[in-house]
Amino acid sequence: MSAAPYISLLFIWFCSGFVYANNESTCTFSKIPAAPGIYTATAQCTDGDWTHFYIEGQEDLLLFSIKSDGVVDISPSDVTIGIPAAGGFVDLTNVEYAASDIPWIVMNKYWKVSPSVQPSQAGVRTKVYFTNQEFSGVADEVNRRGGDISSPNDLIFFHFDPGFNINPDPSTSSPHDGATKNNLLQPSHTSGMLNSNIQYAEFTTYGFSGGGAGGSTIGNILPIQLSNFYVEEVENKAEIIWTTATELENEFFAILHSIDGMNFREIDRVSGAGTSNSPTNYKVYDENPALGDNYYRLKQIDFDGRGTLSEIKAIKFRGTKYIDVVPTMVIDQVRIDIPEPFDLGATLKIFDANGRLVFLSKFGSSEIRKTLDLSNFSAGNYLVKVSDGNIFLSKRFVKVDGY
Repeated sequence: MSAAPYISLLFIWFCSGFVYANNESTCTFSKIPAAPGIYTATAQCTDGDWTHFYIEGQEDLLLFSIKSDGVVDISPSDVTIGIPAAGGFVDLTNVEYAASDIPWIVMNKYWKVSPSVQPSQAGVRTKVYFTNQEFSGVADEVNRRGGDISSPNDLIFFHFDPGFNINPDPSTSSPHDGATKNNLLQPSHTSGMLNSNIQYAEFTTYGFSGGGAGGSTIGNILPIQLSNFYVEEVENKAEIIWTTATELENEFFAILHSIDGMNFREIDRVSGAGTSNSPTNYKVYDENPALGDNYYRLKQIDFDGRGTLSEIKAIKFRGTKYIDVVPTMVIDQVRIDIPEPFDLGATLKIFDANGRLVFLSKFGSSEIRKTLDLSNFSAGNYLVKVSDGNIFLSKRFVKVDGY
């Protein structure tokens, strides 16, 4: 088994009995840490887009997996899993960040990750692994108190906003000290089975620090559960889009803007969905973003007046230097110009009127022009987006039938 240089992350779960193949060797894992202790990764194994972190030994112990294309900088020693006690659960009902007076039960495990570079705006897809017994420890206690957890889809995966130095160990005398609704993140996830006893959860992480998993009797611990939040440039405006997976007594969102990332002011307000257990989509525009860096975040307000803050999203506007699409009424060929090369290249995407991605290409580090044959495109409206992850350019055009 090869031990490549790598990424580092740390999670509260583990996997057993499956195989990953990579170009150099085969990664086979049949064990995960189970006994109480602190486990730090010593090696990594890459399988396609996924990197798996583990402790190398006579029987390798799998800790955590990440789907990355270089957007984070993590080494094995940055990834740790802690098991304060084997099995069972920890009752955190009275922690500050949880909704008041509801049972909040978490697994007796935690993860910690300390990358030298945090993820970009796009985030990083991660997988965490846990056994049926670990799932049952939380589910049985929550259900005993009147909850309804029947599968891993009902669990709550959480982590803390980087920069607050919050200890993710749930078993300390002051568990998660310093964590509030403003710095706790609760991503939506998908679940699956690796084998008859090992399950996994997959979700997107925008900032690594530490976290865990648990469950509550109302299925949520925050007033809202954000499943998506991003900002893009659309025709000289900032398009702010977010989706909630669930909402609990949510009165409205205030959209906050800053030019320095520290001092924010409200620029818009959108009514919330109240209480909802189905996805709700939101979109607003900042019609007059500043030249240069712009920062956005959401402030959610409950019916009782309490608020929570989202993470911060950044976007840069470059004045009159916008993407150029010639002609804007396209019959067969279209020319796409960008004002100057991107140092590391950029991604070019074309979306149809329904928001579906219909074309994908790349600008090289020295390219400022691409000519595309769109003769096979259907007539209609399209949107071109060019981005390197920090700067976003876009422009619309119309495809028409030939004469």
